[in-house]
Amino acid sequence: MVSLSGTQSPKAFGEATWGKAHQIRQKAEAEGRQLSASERGAVDALEGFGKAVTGAGSANERMPARLRYTVGQCRDEALNRARAINTAGDELSEHEQGAFDALIEAADTLKGGSMDTFASGQPMPSGWTPPGHPQDRRFQLLDEQGRCVRTLSGDERFEDVARELAGRIHDDVPDGAAWVDDGLNLGGMMRAMVLGPQTSAEKAALSESGAPAGGYNVPTVLAGQVIDLLPPNNMLFRAGSGRLALTGAETTWVKVVADPTVGWRHEENVIAESRPTLGAIVMRPKSMAAIVLASRELLEDGRNVGNMVQRSLTRAMGVELDRAGMYGTGSVEPLGLMNEPGVSGVVSVGTIGNYTNILDAYKLLLDDNVMDPTGLIMSNREWRTYAGMVDSTGQPLRRPEAIQDLPFYTSSAVPTDEGDGGNESRMLLGYFPDNVFGIRTAIRLEVLRELYAKTGQYAFVAHMRVDRHVLRPQSFCKIEGITTAS
Repeated sequence: MVSLSGTQSPKAFGEATWGKAHQIRQKAEAEGRQLSASERGAVDALEGFGKAVTGAGSANERMPARLRYTVGQCRDEALNRARAINTAGDELSEHEQGAFDALIEAADTLKGGSMDTFASGQPMPSGWTPPGHPQDRRFQLLDEQGRCVRTLSGDERFEDVARELAGRIHDDVPDGAAWVDDGLNLGGMMRAMVLGPQTSAEKAALSESGAPAGGYNVPTVLAGQVIDLLPPNNMLFRAGSGRLALTGAETTWVKVVADPTVGWRHEENVIAESRPTLGAIVMRPKSMAAIVLASRELLEDGRNVGNMVQRSLTRAMGVELDRAGMYGTGSVEPLGLMNEPGVSGVVSVGTIGNYTNILDAYKLLLDDNVMDPTGLIMSNREWRTYAGMVDSTGQPLRRPEAIQDLPFYTSSAVPTDEGDGGNESRMLLGYFPDNVFGIRTAIRLEVLRELYAKTGQYAFVAHMRVDRHVLRPQSFCKIEGITTAS
């Protein structure tokens, strides 16, 4: 049995929380069942705590002072999730009791005592920086009160943000809100809109989110789950672009434009002026819509129609966000990175035969103090060219050491018919966490019953509102004018 009690270092606590989460998963597997909502919440929290502190040092090293803020957040999260499990005041099931005990044990371990007294200057955990820390480049937006605003990247979940917006993990959890965890998906909600709800989750979703004449608002938590399905189909997200929850028609953030200029001066000399360090980002989400057609027979008989509709819709939306995020005009769609003022470029590349042009682009980023690009996005055609390059002996052409570990991402949204000859393409190299999508969690569904009535089909329209802004244009470089051999 893994115990959190008595852990005396961030590494030991991190390993213990991972072990506790693993125990909960193993118990469910041994009983041949899925994790309950309570158990899943506990596992998510415990694994999050492990990620937060594991790697801060060896078992004999102490926690950096700058991690204390994160420890406090972990403790609050544990208590909030435990409180949510025990909200009803009824006797807990065995599964709920196990999740509750694990969270309370974690909170007790994090409370005061040994974990809060670790205060030496050990390095940050590899690949992770605590919220609000200056080294975390995901926190370059400030709200009107000057507080850091966090953007999500990688495998971080929008669903967690949606749960916070919906009040699901706090004391004000409504008693009727449990339905969002009961297996509801976007396709299932569409089917319920025309055939009527078949589960309590679908019934609650339709009754609380709208009326047939005006369409339905997708429940906030389900909307977060849908948004989390976009990154695997979107290369900008996979390369590290941030995601930010928007709650209004227009949101203004403050971004860090540049550090102030610092200089030396003699006594009584004039202090040199600094460049502005702050700028405004105004996000006005643009409306993106998709139509899904389905016959009544398919909706009635297809056992997996809900999952397939959701998968198809999110795949299409992910690819379109790729296209708009790179090539958008900025009118009815977001302005794309390829059209962003201030993005540098390597031009007139011609036919690719080696990695020189990538190195040239990398050099331009280094000139702008971008030391760590997170990816290179290209067309499927260019990916095939690089994958098939060989040296003079016929062996695969080895990448230069400088870009050996640079991820290559390929997207069907990157065109290969640009330029006067209709055969040009572009690539984009950059530090993608400096590219941020603002996404409204309010997704709306409508059903068009009459338009396809003669063919026995229904048309579903899904609306999502998104905008995109770049925090630092100098973090990106275009590689342009790429052609194929004639």
